[in-house]
Amino acid sequence: MTAATSTLSIALCPEADNASEFDRITARQNATMVVLTAPTSTQDRPVAVIENRWIVADSSAHFGRMKAAISTCVGKTWTAASGQQETWASMTGLPKIGDGSISFLATAKVATKSGEVERYLPTTVARFANLAVMLQGLDDHDVGKAPTLTIGQLSTIFTEAATKIEHIAT
Repeated sequence: MTAATSTLSIALCPEADNASEFDRITARQNATMVVLTAPTSTQDRPVAVIENRWIVADSSAHFGRMKAAISTCVGKTWTAASGQQETWASMTGLPKIGDGSISFLATAKVATKSGEVERYLPTTVARFANLAVMLQGLDDHDVGKAPTLTIGQLSTIFTEAATKIEHIAT
């Protein structure tokens, strides 16, 4: 499962201010990462929840800049560095967590060995004291089909993750 998740894009759209700062701070090698994989997950069709945490100096100011940059990307489609077209849309139903959070839905079509799939990434970016946190659902499914992960399931999982992260951050 790690190989599939290591290719996930978390880069902001080209119009976003602070994109290079976001990329620098949220580099995978700087993250504490937890991946919970569903039993139905396969290499070509992963279904998982991903939690990334970073210690960030001046996290309140950083979160404010990132929230503004993410808001700039919502409603846009662009070609990511990987070459895939990515779309970010507004998202409701995910919990407000931490000292502040913003949620969005990232989608892309991705080529796999067994054909094209739709990548579905409901995402919440939050701040907990000095931690920047990104919680993502990952559900690669057949194009035109509904994802396996529901917003209700993710809401419960994200709320439970937030409770555990609050203990780490304090």
